[in-house]
Amino acid sequence: MRKRSEKAPRGPNLDHAMAAYAILLFLSLAANIETYLNINDEVTYMLMADTISKGRLDIWNGADEMDSDELVFHATFKQGGRTYGVPSPMYQLLALPFYLALGVRGLILMNTFSFAGTTLVVYHMSKSLFESGRLAALTAVFYSIISYSMKYSLDLWPHMISVFLVSLSAWLILRCRPWVAGLAMGFAVSIRYSNILLLGVLGAYALARSGRVKTVRFLLGSLPPAAATLLMLRSIHGTFSKTGYNPGQSIIEYLSADVKPYLLILAAASLISFAFARRMRGLRAGAIAGLSCLLMLSILFTFEDPGFTDKAISSLRILCSEVVDMQSHPDTRVPHRKKSLLQASPILALALLAPPILRKRVGLSGVFLLYAPFSSLALFYSSYPLKHGGSVMFMRYFLEAVPFLAIASAYALSSMARFGSVETTASKTGLAVIVFTMLGPLQGLSADFAGFFLRFVPLTLAASLIVSGAAAHHGRRCRRLFHAALILTVAYSISSNVVDTTVTKKSKAFVGETLEDLDVLEEGSTVFVGEDTGFIAVGQLKKDRGIRLVQASIDGFNDSQRTMEHYVSSGVPVNVVEVLFINNTEYRRFIESNLSMYSHSQSEGEYLRVYHVSK
Repeated sequence: MRKRSEKAPRGPNLDHAMAAYAILLFLSLAANIETYLNINDEVTYMLMADTISKGRLDIWNGADEMDSDELVFHATFKQGGRTYGVPSPMYQLLALPFYLALGVRGLILMNTFSFAGTTLVVYHMSKSLFESGRLAALTAVFYSIISYSMKYSLDLWPHMISVFLVSLSAWLILRCRPWVAGLAMGFAVSIRYSNILLLGVLGAYALARSGRVKTVRFLLGSLPPAAATLLMLRSIHGTFSKTGYNPGQSIIEYLSADVKPYLLILAAASLISFAFARRMRGLRAGAIAGLSCLLMLSILFTFEDPGFTDKAISSLRILCSEVVDMQSHPDTRVPHRKKSLLQASPILALALLAPPILRKRVGLSGVFLLYAPFSSLALFYSSYPLKHGGSVMFMRYFLEAVPFLAIASAYALSSMARFGSVETTASKTGLAVIVFTMLGPLQGLSADFAGFFLRFVPLTLAASLIVSGAAAHHGRRCRRLFHAALILTVAYSISSNVVDTTVTKKSKAFVGETLEDLDVLEEGSTVFVGEDTGFIAVGQLKKDRGIRLVQASIDGFNDSQRTMEHYVSSGVPVNVVEVLFINNTEYRRFIESNLSMYSHSQSEGEYLRVYHVSK
């Protein structure tokens, strides 16, 4: 009893220390926020937040003046003569107070706060699972500075608020608070519809952990945000069954167009659940029977498809590229800097070693909680042809699963790295971080070196970590090798975060410089753009100047001449923006052929040229 009473104060002290760590993390990241945007999706999210601050859901862009596909720019759709953002309208509601308070900076701060909050939630989740404050603290630090999530704390789009809500829901289930857990998960699904997969995962875990009554409470708790989202979708589409991702058809029609891959995923999930159902507390014979029926239906409909083999091979290839090597992705347009999960955070390879030792500590249901989120997301997104998340550096589709993988990886690390002094390990890791960080900027000097540093090096580290870790787990002889691999992998992951965050910040600052060339754009004018760089730059001015943004390339310039003629004849100022450092031959051809029909002048800045068109 004495020992227990002596150790009692340590828990709260560590809790306070981790709360302080989360606050310092938030403040340090907030000090590095750059309010310029460098991703086209972020422009749409910003405009969605701006438009709801003015009391409406739609983004005005001239759709009420003429019918042109080019007025429906990236990540928007037209409905009833109005333009709406494709993402969920629930984002607009959650972003509203942040935007009203601090504008674009407030939207990014929402994500910075969410990242710091997720770090704290990861600490408490790990503490609830392992009943160890030190291990929980290691896990939180592991997640915050070694995983690739940090970069998204400084971006505008809502991945981090989604990650925070999913992690919070999981922790609340561990704390046996199903109502609030369901509410958090309901908001997560309402922000990113793919989180419905994780709603199913957490619902299954709640059933295994707490039984049917609390699982029902969890599901009921998720209904209010879902109902609010459905009402907003109905106000936009006139029906509950459509979203911005499928405005022309119902969700059922959308899914049935390519339903076979989803059935394959369902079959895999059913197999896993069926195999372990008897061992997971809380699952009864009825659940097993239901899973068996789903399994048989999945197999029946999946193998009915004559193209099943080709689709399965394609999905497997996409899955391998998204998890292991992005260079092997079937889409040849993947940006050269884009990384797979292991290329972004090779330290997460430790999660592959953790299941056997985790099961002894947290049971099969705990293993399910830590691995099912990633498995469901990976299988789901690999079923989409040529789907990799666009022109961003990392696999953003896996972000909601990273906290769970970080917990598993940190536990594997703590279980196997019981050698060497902390001081020696820290000093060696620090030295390796410095070396890797110095090598990072050299990526810009050579495409070959960039490919080597971004893709080959992290995969080599991940492979060495897995092999040496597995060997070290079974004997002492390989522990030094594992120790060396661990130091290098941790160092690379940290330096990669530093380099990638710096690159992103510089990219945003560059966008800010290009905006100086757009000071000549008139308020209320119509502006044509031909590539993402021009779209991102002009899009950030749209909310303040009432610009009609014409993305001429969105339909292959088919409607550009008619759109320009309409606005020139209407007396509206028309501008055409050309990016000087991008050789877009189609857009140049459009400029030459159309501007020859009108009087025009031009203003040329350092990065952009603006043509002013008139009758």
